[in-house]
Amino acid sequence: SYIAEGTYNVILSADDGLGSVARKAVLVDIAQGAIDVALNAPWTQLYVGQTMDVTLTATVNGVALPGAAVAATLPGGTLTPASGTTDANGQFKTVARPSAGTGGQTLTLSADVSKAPYTSGSDGYPIYVQPVPLGMSVAVTSKTTRMMSLETATIRVRITATTGGGSSTLIRRSNP
Repeated sequence: SYIAEGTYNVILSADDGLGSVARKAVLVDIAQGAIDVALNAPWTQLYVGQTMDVTLTATVNGVALPGAAVAATLPGGTLTPASGTTDANGQFKTVARPSAGTGGQTLTLSADVSKAPYTSGSDGYPIYVQPVPLGMSVAVTSKTTRMMSLETATIRVRITATTGGGSSTLIRRSNP
């Protein structure tokens, strides 16, 4: 058996069971395996100018691949950084940002990973760019109308999407 990568001259034998044996010399290439690439991000859509962290994970047979070269592209946007190497966990992190004029389009982040002696791998991640930024309204309220020095007031801030999205309420305590 051959487990080291390389090219080997191998003699193949075929026996018909009746006394005839045929032999043939062939060259066999042994490779270490292919690189599996997975791109992960928290969202599948962005607004023009919004940023998103993207994590690439490279493995071979399920084992992290450190020190692999990464080259990524985002036509219609930018990646920072766009190239580098995977860390000890086989990961590479970048930040994706769609460019102006890409609203209403789906951009595809593509990444290629290579490291000798493995077969290179790649993956793609589609990102839909929203055509119009989400409108929001902000309301700030407090039941406290007058305060003494060093008193604490509760101020409620409500941010609501004006196009029918969800809303969230944040509570912040402040001293005057």
